[in-house]
Amino acid sequence: MSSEAQTANHLRFQNTGSSFRKFSCFALTIFCANLVGCGGSGPAFQVAPPPPQVFSVTVSPSSTQLFTTKTQLFTAQVTGTGAFNEAVTWSVNGVSGGNSSIGTIVGGQYTAPASPPNPSNVSITATSVQNPSVSGSSSAVIYASAVLTSLSPAAATAGQQVTLDIQGLYGATTAVFTGPNGTTISMPVQQTSPGEITVTVPFGATTGPVYVNLTPFQGVNETTNSLAFARLPNLRIHASSKDLSSGETLPLDWRLLGASTTNVINWTADSGSITAQGVFQAPVVSSEKYSRVTGCVATTSSCDVILLRILPFRIAPASPIVNAGNTLQLDAVQGGSLLSPQWSVLAGGGSVMNGDLFAAPTAANQAGGVPVSATIGATTEQTSIAVSGAFAGQVNRVYDYADFTTYSPQEARFVKSVAVSGNRAYALTFGTPYQLLPSFEAIDVYDITNPDQPIWIDAVESATNSSATLFASGNTLFSIDSDNLVVYSLTTQVPALTSITPIASPFQWTLNAGVFYVLPYLNPNVTPAGTVHGLGRNR
Repeated sequence: MSSEAQTANHLRFQNTGSSFRKFSCFALTIFCANLVGCGGSGPAFQVAPPPPQVFSVTVSPSSTQLFTTKTQLFTAQVTGTGAFNEAVTWSVNGVSGGNSSIGTIVGGQYTAPASPPNPSNVSITATSVQNPSVSGSSSAVIYASAVLTSLSPAAATAGQQVTLDIQGLYGATTAVFTGPNGTTISMPVQQTSPGEITVTVPFGATTGPVYVNLTPFQGVNETTNSLAFARLPNLRIHASSKDLSSGETLPLDWRLLGASTTNVINWTADSGSITAQGVFQAPVVSSEKYSRVTGCVATTSSCDVILLRILPFRIAPASPIVNAGNTLQLDAVQGGSLLSPQWSVLAGGGSVMNGDLFAAPTAANQAGGVPVSATIGATTEQTSIAVSGAFAGQVNRVYDYADFTTYSPQEARFVKSVAVSGNRAYALTFGTPYQLLPSFEAIDVYDITNPDQPIWIDAVESATNSSATLFASGNTLFSIDSDNLVVYSLTTQVPALTSITPIASPFQWTLNAGVFYVLPYLNPNVTPAGTVHGLGRNR
């Protein structure tokens, strides 16, 4: 190849390479310009931002329901491009800021009017400041606030049903009564008509305001205004002896539970007689009879009934107890006189000496309950003497007689639970247990300084239902039922209620070092999401 040809080829290669290098540099320059402008002496290439523009306005919540005078916060989400203005102006039914007839709105905070507009739904609109042609809306339906207008009767005893009239009634759930020591007690209600509900006055309620909780809409909880309620007392009658002899007298004791508005008790007895002061005199009988004694709090429907067994004569003491090897005085009582019967030991050991002195056996196999009879003419009465000190066994019991032959009301009364603290025993008792409305629910207080001879000294109304369980720790008495944990102070003779704490479905519980542990009831057919085991505690 000639030197000229070689030179031409070389030049072509150089030109091609030069062209390649120029293209690569141009491509690199564009790439750098897109990143940082590449620098150098030439001007950088810039992409212009889009102009500010608003596309849409969305108002949340999209709809709501409100009572009159209630408030709802609305928010507006504005979307667009560029450095647009996110500000909006608010209006109600097209009126900027609204007015007193349709409700007002400031900064998204809407306040419903004092009375529902016509129509009751209003439109809440947020309009873009950037572009007034773009807006978003929500709706609100305004309802009249529920107003508790009457409570009948306005004075009632616990267990009595009262009627509440409510204007604008929506979704009533519970009626809330005033309780002792600043507490409140909620009771489920039953709606009987579009504007009427009924509720049972809870035990533990006191004089004070009553209002109603409402859940008219999903996620909305409201309360009505309150009305004054006067708590009337319930009556608890107690007899120190349940067995009387012919013509014998017995002063009855009683307590007013839940209130103390009156001390006048109207007494009646279907046999025998009773004074205005509650002193009962048994009729004269030739065989066992029962007298039904009724006491009612004057001007109320609160009554209590107690059954007394009347015998031709009775054996005293009523609950005979003696240690093995010791003696016990026995008496046959008729009215205010002592009789001289023929005594017999029917089984076990021991003997009756000198006419009426029982000598207890010393052998363990002869101790326990020793039946003894007393006979005067054709009449024989029996008792069981508890010979203690040999082996464990029952020596005494507290009891009431029950009449299951009558249904209006049934005179039965029962003990549901017992707790002991120091020299006091506390028994949860209730009357007429098979009726819808018990005559009373009380915590009876017994002095057990001598545990063989409990002495009833007082009673206070229980703030829990008859399914409750009592237990004590130190100077505190606890009562737990299906809905609440109720706490009483034991620093006074009668328990004083200090708090009522709702507890959902308690199943089992225990107390340790001042901490109350509760295991709730779990439905085996329902598995709570994300829950394996649950244990709650209250201090």
